Amino acid sequence: MSKGIIASLWFVSAVICFVAGFLVASGPYTDTPESPSVFRHTQNNAFDRQEPPYPETHLNEASVDDIDTTSQVPTSDEGHQAPSLNAYPPDKLLREVRQLLDGTLFSLNLKQLSEIYALISQMSVSEIEDVIRLIPKEGSSQQNFQPVMIFFAQLAEHDPMHAMSMLKSTLKDPQLEMMGRSSVMQVWAKKDPLAAFEFVLNEDPRQSHAMFRNMGVELTPIFSHLAKQDIQLTLEKLRELEDANGNVSAAITGAINGANDTAQITGFIEEMEQFDDPYAYDFAVTAWVQKSPVDAAQWLDTAYNGEQSLNYKRQALAVWGMSDFDAATQWYMQSASPAELSQRINDVASHLSYVSPQQTLDWVERQTNVDTQEAITRILNTSAYQNTDFARQHLHKVQSENEQINIAMNIYYALGGNNSEQAKGFLDTYQYREALLLKLDEINAANRPQEVDSTNDP
Repeated sequence: MSKGIIASLWFVSAVICFVAGFLVASGPYTDTPESPSVFRHTQNNAFDRQEPPYPETHLNEASVDDIDTTSQVPTSDEGHQAPSLNAYPPDKLLREVRQLLDGTLFSLNLKQLSEIYALISQMSVSEIEDVIRLIPKEGSSQQNFQPVMIFFAQLAEHDPMHAMSMLKSTLKDPQLEMMGRSSVMQVWAKKDPLAAFEFVLNEDPRQSHAMFRNMGVELTPIFSHLAKQDIQLTLEKLRELEDANGNVSAAITGAINGANDTAQITGFIEEMEQFDDPYAYDFAVTAWVQKSPVDAAQWLDTAYNGEQSLNYKRQALAVWGMSDFDAATQWYMQSASPAELSQRINDVASHLSYVSPQQTLDWVERQTNVDTQEAITRILNTSAYQNTDFARQHLHKVQSENEQINIAMNIYYALGGNNSEQAKGFLDTYQYREALLLKLDEINAANRPQEVDSTNDP
């Protein structure tokens, strides 16, 4: 998989949240208070309704003056209503799409996206197809990803299979196809997760880029909605996926996210021991920790006694600590034996200093009757690049000269290195300046290109 594709995965996941929230219509499997979904991005959203915000009409068959603009309209991120269709002629959509695809516009903000959604949600299938054909077969996915996801998700509302077929015939850019498929699957998985699964399982890889088969962006939402519908059916389909050498980890993550309660989750986890994949059990526990660290922590304390207990607890600490530092650290430390105390403190320093360096340092310094130097070193090493000023302020607390110089070197590079006046100022005032200079010289010498002898032997 290319570096560009990998780099775009995070970006795509964020946009999926927006597209799913705006475009996924209410399907046959309705969320209930007892079965919350991590994919429910549309709760209390202006777009979350059975009926579209405007009456059905074909923009090429009716005058925009005939459209009722008194209905609710989407609200933008600036707190203003998106313009009514009377103020937004249909051909303006095509002009803005052309500008976007030509590179005149780099991206659209939430207000512009809501305006485009208000129009395209009223288009017929043929009209949406006409807009999709404006997308070049090759091109910059950063430039085109927003309209691709919106247009194909809306087409999927009419017919997911047709949307997938047109996506394959229209897009040749791998990144664009990935984005289009992810938005279609978000819609399809909620409408009919079983049909979506059968499509992914039986798709001929020759008809699409092989990298898209069994991608998490497809299997995770499918299995999330399957689990809401029927957890036993989910297990059956997971076994089919394993037999087909599919991406079991993505499917397990989706199933855990969609499971309705703790009893379903723990029962599902127990079933993972029967799978051939040696990591299936670990995937399931990790997914539960990510979804609900508090519930997972209680299960780890009362029902799990396996050899991975401490590793799972570290994961729960990292996730839980982001929302409740005090409760997470208290839980993690309460089961530590005297021999484990130092390592547990180091774990807190390693896992929580990314989020709250000052709070983590304060907590470490309150620990008594134990050497906390390694924990302090870990906190400042983590902070050197992410919270450089914090690391500079507390650097003197590292007692080991060698460890302190290593952190100082990272601070120096974080400040810009040789090309930065701020870095030079830090270097000039550092107490171990000469030792740091020597270390920097060693690194520079090691990275200096070797001179090649161009003379030829006689």
